[in-house]
Amino acid sequence: MVNVIVYGGGKYARTEEEVRTLIDDVMTNLEQRAVDPSGYETVPGRASFCIVEGNYPEDTDKRHADNCLHVSVNTRDSYGALRWWSTRAPTDEAEADVCQFVWTSVSSNPPSFDPLLVKDPGAGECYPRGAAILLAQVR
Repeated sequence: MVNVIVYGGGKYARTEEEVRTLIDDVMTNLEQRAVDPSGYETVPGRASFCIVEGNYPEDTDKRHADNCLHVSVNTRDSYGALRWWSTRAPTDEAEADVCQFVWTSVSSNPPSFDPLLVKDPGAGECYPRGAAILLAQVR
């Protein structure tokens, strides 16, 4: 099952169709940077996709997933950034490359401007331009 945390709340997908719907929701509705007339700035949102065992939260009391894909998108400029990590111990050599590292998207052709892709909403930290990939690649 896929658990997606957006805006501090959780959404769950148990079927492939539900996963596609969650991805579409994040790609089109994730909160974007905005500045109101008074100058107040809204920090862009970030979604966190986690794969969890069983029907969460019904079948497990596990509160924290052992893996996470953070997704940040800037729909106005058509860029996004990804960051994957896992604390799961690898069960074989193939999993070792995935489970022992933190992966961040890297662009072979980064934009000439900063698309302000939020890495840590709490600290206001953004990804470097080199992590910005086209939205089609994020999807």
